Amino acid sequence: MIHFLNRNRKEVLTVSEIKIIDFETQCLNYITQINYAPIVFSKNIKDYLFNLENFKNDLIKLYENQTDSVNYISIEGDLRFYIERNHLGQINVELFFQHRGNDEDTEVDVTCKYGIDQSFLPELIGEINEVLTEIG
Repeated sequence: MIHFLNRNRKEVLTVSEIKIIDFETQCLNYITQINYAPIVFSKNIKDYLFNLENFKNDLIKLYENQTDSVNYISIEGDLRFYIERNHLGQINVELFFQHRGNDEDTEVDVTCKYGIDQSFLPELIGEINEVLTEIG
């Protein structure tokens, strides 16, 4: 399970039940649950294993000051992160989550912006690494 926490260590987004659904293409499926008061809902997301690996590697670069920003976009673009270090060394996170209703005419777009401490990055990287080890 992967937890995205805000500066107060409250969960903003949780990623769970991560599994490979197509071994040939290395396609993943996972459940995301957003909990950004007053908005709470969950959704299945599809992505590729290499995208999650690249995200982890980019987070390592951010932590080691080799880059100032990291992007993550799922296959369908319904989950996106933009993580950036500001001039004071603080980490700003912008999370975009899109949910379409069963009728495909209803769409909810949620954008969350919050800050985290750079010390949270090793924990996040560790959780992603654990998931990659489990499914790999």
